[in-house]
Amino acid sequence: PSAPGQPFTINGGSFDMNVINDIVPLGNTEIWQFENLSQLAHPMHIHDVQFNILRVDGVAPVANLTGWKDTVLVYPGTVVEVLAEFTDFSDDTFTYMMHCHSLNHEDVGMMEQFVVVLEHPNTSVAETYRDFFNTYDSNGDGYLSLAETSFDTLADLMEYDANLDGQVNIADFLAISV
Repeated sequence: PSAPGQPFTINGGSFDMNVINDIVPLGNTEIWQFENLSQLAHPMHIHDVQFNILRVDGVAPVANLTGWKDTVLVYPGTVVEVLAEFTDFSDDTFTYMMHCHSLNHEDVGMMEQFVVVLEHPNTSVAETYRDFFNTYDSNGDGYLSLAETSFDTLADLMEYDANLDGQVNIADFLAISV
C-alpha cells in the first residue's frame, strides 16, 4: 500500500475523486497484491467483495487468515496477495473503494476507487478503456486534454464530458459507452 517516505499512499498516489484507478469486468476473478513498504501496519479493505488471502510473503496463510475476509492487516515489509471474485454487481458510474481502514490514513488520501462493468462479447470494457487511455493519456494523469487527442476543438472533446465537470476522464467514457 505505501512507499518508503510516503506512508499514506496507494500505488504512489493519494486519492483523487476525479480518477477511476481501476476497471474490473463483472465476472472477473482477480489477484490483488498489497505490498507495505512503510513502517506502519495498514488494514486494507475492499468494498463490493469479500476475498480469500492466497499468500503472505509467498507462503500460504495461517489458519486465522483463511476464509472470507473484507479486510486484511498488512504489516510493514509484508506482501499479501488476495483472491477476489467480482460476480454480483456492475455499474459503470458507481464507484467502489479500496482503502486503508485506519481513519487517520484514509482521511489523508490512502484510497483508490474502481468500477465493476459489464464485458463486451469479445473485448472487456476494461481492456477497451485501458487501451484508449494508454494511447491518448500521454501524461498519465487520468484526464484527456485537447493536445492528447485527435479532436479539432475543445468543444468536440467536451461532448464526452458526461458528468459535466469540465474535464474528460475514464468515468465519462464509461457513463456514455456502456
